Amino acid sequence: MFLRVYPILRLPRRFGVFDYELPEGLSVSPGDLVHVPFHNRVILAVAVALTEVTEVRSKLAQAIDVAFPRALAKADIDRLVNLAQTIAQSPSTIFLSSFGVLKNEQSAPRLVSQNNMQLSLPRDLVEQLQQIVKLIKPSAAGPDELWSPSLGDVPQTDIVCQLGTEASFALAKLLRQRTKGQMLIIMPRERDVELLGRLIDLGKSTATLHGHTKPYEREKIIHAWRTGRLQTLIGTLQATLIPAHKIDTVLLMSTGTDDHFSDRRNPRLDNRLCAEAQARQHGALFVTTDYLPRPEEIALTTTPLPCYAPTPLDLSVVDLRKPDEQTATQLLSETLLAEVNNALQSQKKVLLFYNRKGVAKRVVCSSCSAMVVCPTCGNVPSIRPPMANCLRCGHIWPIPEKCGACQVGHLSLKGIGNAHLEKALVALFPTYTVGRVEKNHTEGRQAQIQLVTEYFFSSLVEPFARKEYGLVADLAADLSLNPENFRAEEETARKLHRLASFGKQQNATVVVQTWLPDLIDAMKNAAVWLENETATRQNYGLPPFAAQVTVRHIDSAALIAVTNQTFVDVPEKLEAIGRIPYNKLDEIIATLATLPDTAVISIDRTYVSPNSPLQS
Repeated sequence: MFLRVYPILRLPRRFGVFDYELPEGLSVSPGDLVHVPFHNRVILAVAVALTEVTEVRSKLAQAIDVAFPRALAKADIDRLVNLAQTIAQSPSTIFLSSFGVLKNEQSAPRLVSQNNMQLSLPRDLVEQLQQIVKLIKPSAAGPDELWSPSLGDVPQTDIVCQLGTEASFALAKLLRQRTKGQMLIIMPRERDVELLGRLIDLGKSTATLHGHTKPYEREKIIHAWRTGRLQTLIGTLQATLIPAHKIDTVLLMSTGTDDHFSDRRNPRLDNRLCAEAQARQHGALFVTTDYLPRPEEIALTTTPLPCYAPTPLDLSVVDLRKPDEQTATQLLSETLLAEVNNALQSQKKVLLFYNRKGVAKRVVCSSCSAMVVCPTCGNVPSIRPPMANCLRCGHIWPIPEKCGACQVGHLSLKGIGNAHLEKALVALFPTYTVGRVEKNHTEGRQAQIQLVTEYFFSSLVEPFARKEYGLVADLAADLSLNPENFRAEEETARKLHRLASFGKQQNATVVVQTWLPDLIDAMKNAAVWLENETATRQNYGLPPFAAQVTVRHIDSAALIAVTNQTFVDVPEKLEAIGRIPYNKLDEIIATLATLPDTAVISIDRTYVSPNSPLQS
């Protein structure tokens, strides 16, 4: 008898199962973790099958013993192997990411301390949360009965929620109170995991798991979660991978942030894909939240129930092209300066968001300040003089000498950095303190006028912060319209909704400056904007309606020869990009898996069920 295993090691993508001889008297079942010899050392491996035949002709080494019986169910093995296949990675590497190094630490894990913090939310958010809770309440259950998939009358569905961080934290508490079994909460950053555990009471049996969790503590959590001794797990990537006893609810927060996925990390797994796979395995309720839902969640989830904010954004849009808004300093409009003065006079601080420490280049008219956009799809193009290149629809055209809007002004590259703006603000408001808040430069947090970057929102501000700002403004909302990213408009819209949400929490005036007011105005209504963006993605064959495959350190000619699919070179990044229909994706990934490990493969895809129309 032979034992087929996946070694728990980081192995090249071409490696699959390994066969070992099963010694007489050793009883092994699929899902056990076993000790096996491997290159002159003893390692852990996942037992996946017992077989009477093997294709290996040489003498096989013998398995040693069973280290952890019933560590995984067959469904867990299938899920993790499938995840490996979706990113052209070896299953062994995924199992290593799941378990790490185990040393038989099975005592009780350290639990999160209880917190009785009183939550305070605006009335409209409370009403929105009440509507969400109604969606998951079983029709036959009493008002205090807990929810579980075993009740039978509860539809297996997804709930897509347009909620900010504070409301998402409150929703986590409500879901925990109404969930009978285990609840998995996935967040993009370790800081967010610790904040949720510290601020919100999610019950006595709650633990956190992320990249800085100590190895011995991580192993305790793995065993407690697998056996059902742990009821609530808050975590990042590894929490989406480890086997659970029985999950009833999966809550995925901040779905739109790039921190859920990093193509610098190996394996290049997406937390969102892994969390959804875990929810599907357990038949769990799958709830997602963010300031703005992703088109993936609206277009492709199983019978999604979108829960949008009840009203469009309440903010003032300043058109930077208007002559009566222009001052001696670019980006400091007349309206903005008046609002800054009003806030300071009211003894409130001012927050000015400008996510550019260097120089932001755009082609702008010197006369009317109109910005050059793609004539085909309206996207902001990538500028490589003398040509403009739209990376959304592929249109390439020469940069005109004169402005197409006013037919008078000449076009030129414009840009400004935050250090320049800081000096200008000091000169304009000499009796007030001005400071920049960015990574490695946070002294400006105490200033009365704060010029902040993305670092402020991702790493500094906390939910339920005290109200200290009278004005919250985005100095250049167009800045995030990165021409090289087809998600640029989505990211811009999400930042817009985040800024408005923060301003609402602070009871502050919200001002957004832009050279493209029509584009920004369209983003105020989440439901309408998402419908239009989803249609645009479908029209151009972009994710989620196809997978975007990026392969680095290999040219497109080699990829086209291997895969028989179209790949486009991006020479300055040494990468090639292809958009692959889902009905061909498995075949392409299997082919890419034969490439050497020097080829770095990154796949932008979403969870697609076998019966999805995209598979046909």
